[in-house]
Amino acid sequence: MPKRGGSRGKKKQRLRDLSRIPLTREEAIKQFGELSKDREPIVTALLGQVLLENELDDLLRGRFSRKDNDTWKSLTEDRAPLGTFHNKIITAHAFGIIDDTIKNATNTVRNIRNAFAHSKIQIDFSHPLIIEEIQKIDLPKKQRSVLFRELSAARALAAQPSPGPQFAYAILCLIIGKQLGKKRLARNQAKYRRLSKKHRKTLAANMMGQQIGPTSNFLRALLGNQNDDPKFLDLLSSPPKPRQ
Repeated sequence: MPKRGGSRGKKKQRLRDLSRIPLTREEAIKQFGELSKDREPIVTALLGQVLLENELDDLLRGRFSRKDNDTWKSLTEDRAPLGTFHNKIITAHAFGIIDDTIKNATNTVRNIRNAFAHSKIQIDFSHPLIIEEIQKIDLPKKQRSVLFRELSAARALAAQPSPGPQFAYAILCLIIGKQLGKKRLARNQAKYRRLSKKHRKTLAANMMGQQIGPTSNFLRALLGNQNDDPKFLDLLSSPPKPRQ
């Protein structure tokens, strides 16, 4: 008979609990790299949404006074306030974690993911409605901003036969992931400033390692230098055109 003493007092894990296990930073970066690979469309659609939801989870959880696992579980279980990706997007927007542009872009990812997850017929990213959804991404008002150029490039890629709308969707997820990463970095830097000088010296090297560089370098890091599309990277690295 197996010993039972070691599990005494522990709650039995349920299948649904697997969806609440967060990714480590290393795992998240690795999974973001998987988006650029040639995979089944439904895999790309689901993976992109999962990765962004993981980033939102991290940012949202940090906003609550109680951050223990039991509280977070009660917030994210079925029919709870944060029980859906949609509710997490709304809450992140209400907290000021994401602005209107990123909210709408994340909803684009959610809509496409839902289409793949719930469609009874087999679809792929070449479906006209999928392409149309990507091309409807809202652009920020600041036309000279890097984000404007990035999202414009993603919209343009969706209409091209190569690399195509699946690649555009992956790039969209990477762009949103970068914006959420900036929020996480700002939060960590704020915590760093609140530390004593003694602790700051200990963490300085780690904090410097989290700096986010230029967009093209960031994307290359996430993509693992694989399948970089020169047209897209040229769009990102070129200066925005002046307004006529």
